[in-house]
Amino acid sequence: MEETTIDIEEGESSNSKDMPFVCEICTNTKTMSGAFYISGFHHVYCSDCVAMYIGSKLEENITNIVCPIPGCSGSLEVDFCRSILPAE
Repeated sequence: MEETTIDIEEGESSNSKDMPFVCEICTNTKTMSGAFYISGFHHVYCSDCVAMYIGSKLEENITNIVCPIPGCSGSLEVDFCRSILPAE
């Protein structure tokens, strides 16, 4: 089975930072200034949710972190995931 890697990036332009979006994990409406989106997959998450999701997977010693959206074939790069987690 071929693995697809997804990159998480923050909103890019200053105009887009005030645009609302619905987090696909908590379903709350947030602004793009606090968003992470998965390039190529059109998934958007609030930074709090994606950090908690990745943190819980790492606590379970899961290093192959898959996209939290059911049916999505993407995975998150562990090294990048660690960089968005709060220092503990």
